[in-house]
Amino acid sequence: MDNIIYERNMKALKERYEGLAYIIENKKYKDDREDQIEESFEYAKDGTKIISIEKNKRKLYLNGRYAPKKFVQQEIEKLGDINYMAPIFIVGLGNGLFIKELLRKTEKTVNIAVYEPSLSLFLKVLQEIDITELFENRPIGFIIDGLNEEEAEGIINSYIVFNNISFLKEYIQPNYEELYSKEIVDFLSKVERRVRFVMTLENTIMLFSSITVKNILNNIKYLCDNYQARQLMDVLPNDIPAILVSAGPSLNKNIMELKKAKNKAFIVATDTAVKPLLKAGIEPDLMVMVDGEKPKMLFEIEGAQNIPLLMSISSSCEIADYHKGKKFFFREEQPYINGIFDTIGKIFYGLDIGGSVATTALSLLVHLEYSTIILVGQDLALTDNKTHADGTFKEVMETIDTSKSIKVEGYYGDKVPTRGDFKIYLEWFNGYIKRAKDKYQINVIDATEGGAKIENTERIPLKECIEKYCIKEVNIKEEIEKIPPIFEEIDRPKMIEYLHNTKKNLLDIKKNAGKGIKLYSSLKKLGEKGNKEKENYTKILKKISKLQYEIEVNITWKLVYDCIAPMNYVIRREMFCHEDVFEEEVCKVATNGRAMMLNIIKCVDILLPLVEETVCNIQ
Repeated sequence: MDNIIYERNMKALKERYEGLAYIIENKKYKDDREDQIEESFEYAKDGTKIISIEKNKRKLYLNGRYAPKKFVQQEIEKLGDINYMAPIFIVGLGNGLFIKELLRKTEKTVNIAVYEPSLSLFLKVLQEIDITELFENRPIGFIIDGLNEEEAEGIINSYIVFNNISFLKEYIQPNYEELYSKEIVDFLSKVERRVRFVMTLENTIMLFSSITVKNILNNIKYLCDNYQARQLMDVLPNDIPAILVSAGPSLNKNIMELKKAKNKAFIVATDTAVKPLLKAGIEPDLMVMVDGEKPKMLFEIEGAQNIPLLMSISSSCEIADYHKGKKFFFREEQPYINGIFDTIGKIFYGLDIGGSVATTALSLLVHLEYSTIILVGQDLALTDNKTHADGTFKEVMETIDTSKSIKVEGYYGDKVPTRGDFKIYLEWFNGYIKRAKDKYQINVIDATEGGAKIENTERIPLKECIEKYCIKEVNIKEEIEKIPPIFEEIDRPKMIEYLHNTKKNLLDIKKNAGKGIKLYSSLKKLGEKGNKEKENYTKILKKISKLQYEIEVNITWKLVYDCIAPMNYVIRREMFCHEDVFEEEVCKVATNGRAMMLNIIKCVDILLPLVEETVCNIQ
């Protein structure tokens, strides 16, 4: 062991990956693999320190035996062109040489994750080889079996997203498959599951993008006379508990207990849970809806229309129009809507939405500073082989085959079946609750009485929770009635003016897109003529870049972008696929660029009458 190398590595590791360093320094790990493999270090003929492993009387080298540096260069070339936004998953740390070279050869925007199936190898590399460069460069997602393998899915999920999935690269270091085949299969199956999920999500985005824009423009009219989520903090007492009611199958077990909590807790229901609650004679104090296309049938029950509603500006306009009660909005990453508040001089507060209606509801309760939050019906699992409680989508929900479903630890310590999306939300709950507890010292109680185990929660039956915490009477409906609308009547003209400016902005975008068509046409002509003068191309490309900036800096651009997302995505995936001949590459870029500009114009033509209709609705 070289103490100097180890100390240097640990110092660099601690500065960038403090959690990993802590586990190593305090020996809070356990390498319990049965087939312990002895690693040796030696020098290749070019002087590079390499790793050899003996298995079944065979000596295997993890980095090449004779000229590792040259070998690494060849292997990186085999990866082909690496897009600037590509995620790359490398199986095997080896001596770190491959990863070091990859860091040098790729843009800083490329996300690299390294999975090392051997803890003992990782620890020995820290002692024998200087890999500080891996810790001091851009962040790398390190997943080490025995140290932090539970973080694998979180890292994978953050690396593989809608915009980069087509650029994904995988690489397995030499001889790793022979040594660690089972571990590698398990890891790559996690990557594959994420790819499948994102592809499903991609289809959803492609389907809903135009719906999203329609929802936004329709729901603007409700901003004038309604409220934002942050205002609930001004009137609701947080010395009573909050109860978050979701529509998991376990809700049917204890739903009647909730009657005893009315006006003794702030009862928040997810949209799907509203029907069974009202059928049981329980009116929630607030319901939450974030979906862009939620079935109206979930709300078609007497009493639902007037329950205060927490919604996003991009939530279903059909439900928003059907609903007649108070609407509470929260800030999203939607610059166009946020611009309304900026123009009028109001602060618009956001939430950590987490991707589902239940995660959004929990985020709300944390932001409202409730010290005790009780979860009910939050199964995040296929309890009793069902997806939801009876009385939601159907009076009696159908049972499904869960024999091949993912298994997670259950509420009662057993293994329970779940779905991929439920598991993702479970991981979000686990992480978010931990952070919320650390920051706000809240107490989250899981009173679901079934489903998946949610970490960092107490598990207490609902009946006991209500007896212990629901002891103070509060007329919550009366308190909510005290809240004034976000905007005053004097703000309405400013909103109308903002919408009129929207029409002007849309026309500016359309005009610039028209210029873009001409520029891309000129670029294509150069390529078709076989022009070899790079300066001619550069001149046009600079003009295109400037024009693109003018389009995208326009505050209305996000509306347009959401509308063209499906078409734009398909085009962009192919836009920078390299051709062997430069002129052919130019022609492809020009053709696709022109197509994007045409789509922008089409989108503007769709949006203009929608904006006009919105103006009429609020005048």
